[in-house]
Order: sequence, then structure tokens, then C-alpha cells
Amino acid sequence: VLLSLNYGICKHSAFGFAAYGMLLCQQMGDIKTGSRLGKLGGKMLEGFNEPSCFVRVNAIIYGRINVWNEPIQMSLKPLLESHKTGMSTGDIESAMQNLQAYLILSFHSGEKLEVLSNKMKVACSKMKEYNQDLMAIPTKICWQCVLNLLGQSDDPIQLSGDALDQKETLKTIHESIRDWSEWFIYCNSMWLAYWFGRYDLAAELAANTRCTPAMCIGVTSCDRLFCDGLISFVLAQKKKEKRWRDIGFEAVEKMRKWADTSEWNFRHKFELLCAELFILDNYKERAAKSYDNAISLACSHGFINDEALACERAGIFYQSCGNFNAASTYYSRSHDCYKKWGAHIKAKHVGKRKAAMEGKASVGVCNR
Repeated sequence: VLLSLNYGICKHSAFGFAAYGMLLCQQMGDIKTGSRLGKLGGKMLEGFNEPSCFVRVNAIIYGRINVWNEPIQMSLKPLLESHKTGMSTGDIESAMQNLQAYLILSFHSGEKLEVLSNKMKVACSKMKEYNQDLMAIPTKICWQCVLNLLGQSDDPIQLSGDALDQKETLKTIHESIRDWSEWFIYCNSMWLAYWFGRYDLAAELAANTRCTPAMCIGVTSCDRLFCDGLISFVLAQKKKEKRWRDIGFEAVEKMRKWADTSEWNFRHKFELLCAELFILDNYKERAAKSYDNAISLACSHGFINDEALACERAGIFYQSCGNFNAASTYYSRSHDCYKKWGAHIKAKHVGKRKAAMEGKASVGVCNR
């Protein structure tokens, strides 16, 4: 960046500005400046007819910068187009970077899991064909998480199955991507443990994710914080320890700032975290309102995955309040959303929770 400012812009300047913008957004929290640098890097490309530079820069702009201030879904088409351009021009590594980002963002944006699993299978095969193992490992991690949610693994919490062997992968990860891949394994395992109610395990995994690697895809660091906050609020209620509330409250404050930069991507997450905080502080009416806000926003913005989660948490809340009719309604909607997303085993998990609640409620009525 300094060389470009001192001696003028060349075809490589765009990458430098975009990369610096990525670091500002992800590592330093200066989203406004980082986003401006990313846009400036994109503008610089217009003066050069260099497809290879275009592909490298787009992987950063759409994979790691724009998530902070534009709808995630808007990045998917440019990433896929950049992948195709990279393959046609021979820039295989950059093409695979775009493909990896496209698939991971698709997962976080709530794309149907059956469709996404097929795309990931093809992509991993292509990465193997072109010896792009460094791109393949994080993609396989996400793919195995998808397979777990589809119900295609022996243990829904362990990232082991057709796409990945978690223990073997941790042993053999190449040093150049060790930080990013280990971190990503822990992030996905943390989410799986949380989804399936293994909160103590989720907290242990969360502790391994709090140092975010520089090269992670932006949306993954956002969802890491989101999950960490949700886990912490559950444990704060369970263990009555202040440290868990502090971790959760920090997540609320960070998500509040991110929601101010991207209402579309983060406001529903902020509302869900607020709902969990309000429960902890015994503000039940405010919690109920925040749950409904989170559900409505996630639905209107197309995040069916987060809509399902918000409905489930609302169901748990109403069940704890003894309002079984409301709990049943939210559980049913959660079940339907998880099923529509393709998370069949998670839908069954919610269905069992609902059935157990209704069974206890009916026994209570009979005993009166």
C-alpha cells in the first residue's frame, strides 16, 4: 500500500489494498476503513485488463470483506464467477480460494444442505484433482458438518465421516494452514455440540476458538462469536458463574457494532443474543420480544438456519416459563425450518424435545 502511494499504482496494488482492508476488518475491527480499502482495491482493477488480479482480489473482497457491510447472499455470484474466471485463465489456486469461500458462505447463508453437500463433494474432488489440498481441508471440514446435520454420520458431534476424519486431519494438517484449519474444526465442532445440547463440551471447544486466525473467511469469525455468546448464556444460567455472563455480554456488544454495519447479516443474531441475556437478567417480556425480532429478521433475510435456531431457543424459553402451548408452537416451527434447511437429524432432535415436553405436560394434567 505504501509503495503504491509513494510510487504510483500498478496491477498488483489492488491486491495490497484489499488484503490490508481484510486485516483491518477482521483483526483490528476497523470495518469502515477496511471496507473502503476493499472497494478501492476493486476500483483499481478497472484500469487493468488482468483477469488473474481480478480473481485474487475478488476472493478477498467478496470472501472476507463484504460480509461486514453487505448481505452475504450478494457475494455468492461474484465468488462463483471469479472461480470460473480463474479456472479459465489458469490461476487455479485463486480459483479454488473463490470456490472455498463460495461454499462456506453458502452454508452460513442457509442454502439447502442436500444441494450444498453435492456442490461440496464436486468441489473437493476438483481440489484433489488440481492438488489444492490447502483449499480442500477447510472445505472438507464444512462439508462434514453438513453431512452431520443431514444425519449422514455415526456421531452428529464428531466431524468424522465420508468427508473427513477429524483425528487424522488434526494430525496431518500442513503447517501453512494449521492455525486456520484447526480453528475451523473447533468452530464447527463447537456449533455441533451446541446444536445437540452438549453445552459443557461446546464451552471447551469455544475456548480453542477465541484467537481468530488472520486468513479465516469473515463470516466464520462472526458465527464463532455468535455461538460462543449463546453457549456462555446457557452456562451462566446453569452454573450461576459471572465469567459466563461476561463472555456472553462481550459477544452482545461486539454483535451490536456489527449489526450497525450490516443490519441484514447481524441484526437477527444480535436480537437472539439479547433474548438470552434478558432471560439471565429475568426480563422475560423483553426476552420474548427479542426472540420474535430474531425470528422475523432471520426469516425475512433468508437465514433459515438462524430462524430455526431462534425458534428452538424461544421454545426452550417458553417451556421453562410453563407456557407449553407457546413452546409447542415455536418447537414446531423450528422443526419445520430445520427440516426445510435439510438438517434432518437436528429436526428430529427438536421433535424429541417437543414430544418429551408434551408427555410431561400430559402426565401433570392427569395427576391433578
